[in-house]
Amino acid sequence: LPSPPRKGVRGPSVARARRQRLLFDTTQGTMEAYRKAYIATGSMMPLWHTMACTFVFGYSLEYYMHTKYHSAAHAEAAHPAAAAAVVTADTSVGATHGAAAEAHKVSAAAATAVAVAVEEEKTPAATGVSMDELAKDIKALRGEIASLRQSMRVTVEAAVPVPAPATPAA
Repeated sequence: LPSPPRKGVRGPSVARARRQRLLFDTTQGTMEAYRKAYIATGSMMPLWHTMACTFVFGYSLEYYMHTKYHSAAHAEAAHPAAAAAVVTADTSVGATHGAAAEAHKVSAAAATAVAVAVEEEKTPAATGVSMDELAKDIKALRGEIASLRQSMRVTVEAAVPVPAPATPAA
């Protein structure tokens, strides 16, 4: 049987208000104790605590973003052709290995397919351009860069007046 309500307690809203007040009082007390211990004494610990918290927050955010970047979902979004190749990859796994082993093999196949696709995108053969044509293009670009640098030099020299040498007073 449920116990009868205590005198003066009206229900869950009163209990919630008491918990909130207790939390507020506890937080205020904790902050006041921290202020007395570190801030009022002129300690360097608040600076150290700020640096440590920033490091922990930054590291955890970087770790999350790094693992997200290397996830299969990112690889599929970045290289849809490689993701399609994973579907046709050999994913036969013995029944004793279970779904986890199969998922791991598919994930490994996806990573391999993405790596191959990225390397293929980097090679000139994938673009249909010969190395001689690329060398000619590079030389032409270097010539354009040299002419741009020369025109910038001329512009700067024309814009900046050169002071006349000072004559000694007689």
